[in-house]
Amino acid sequence: MRGSETAEKVQGGGMKSTLMIFAVTGFFLTLWGFLPDVHRSAISIALLRPLTGLMCLLGIIAERRWAKLTFAVVGLISLGSVALHGLPGKPGEDLRIYSKNLLDANTEIVAIAEDIREAGADVVMLQELVDENAHILALLSETFPHQHVCRYSGKKRIAVLSRGPMTDERVCSQNRSMAGARIEVAGKPVWIVSVHVPYPWPAGTPETVAELRIMLEALEGSVVVSGDFNAFPWTGRVQDIVRATNTKLAGPMRRSYVLFGLPLPIDHVLAPGGGRTKLRPRLGSDHWGLLADVTL
Repeated sequence: MRGSETAEKVQGGGMKSTLMIFAVTGFFLTLWGFLPDVHRSAISIALLRPLTGLMCLLGIIAERRWAKLTFAVVGLISLGSVALHGLPGKPGEDLRIYSKNLLDANTEIVAIAEDIREAGADVVMLQELVDENAHILALLSETFPHQHVCRYSGKKRIAVLSRGPMTDERVCSQNRSMAGARIEVAGKPVWIVSVHVPYPWPAGTPETVAELRIMLEALEGSVVVSGDFNAFPWTGRVQDIVRATNTKLAGPMRRSYVLFGLPLPIDHVLAPGGGRTKLRPRLGSDHWGLLADVTL
């Protein structure tokens, strides 16, 4: 009996040690994910925050009370920062945004144009606009006669379309990240900005993201940003843009892209007063469309 009890204790101790290794790993990965200003790899680590937060909670099996409390607090803060973005936003009444990464090889452009018109959007943000799908601009020209397109290296473009007139204030980033134009909503000027942010570390380039943030900070007045961020709403990348534009994320976050069966919320809409989001069909794209009623 004593030999059996000893074996069980050893086995139990080994399991506890293994769980604590997971907890400590989750603890440090979680903390690193909150430090994007230290190194941009933190943004990529933050993508795993739901997992690292759960790993951190395993630390409640620690023997010392202070350790239990530390693991629990960090884990709950981590998971809470994720859950917060699952809450529905309050519907706005100032502007309706339709955002879509078209996919450069899309053959269902006519269907997308029809869906945009049916959605009743005031403004359209388009990413991955290329020669093969650029006829969507002509298809939408009657409903959205005011169009601003930024062409970048290769075939890729980013565009903003509006029902109402645009002013002469329009911007294109030097790197492929944004297209912006100013419109008037209820007599007040508003910047509408379509963004396509590159993949986070180790892909992409920090210069592109830095330029985007600088340009967004320079825009005066109200700003509405929408597009493909290639990052989740709780990451430092998205939160940096929120701070740069003095906006709020429209909610709830939506799974706009699926990778290996995993739903990923990487397309977002930001507005001064936030708003509420809905999904629109993919229609030949690898992204779902995002429709949002926002408050200015």
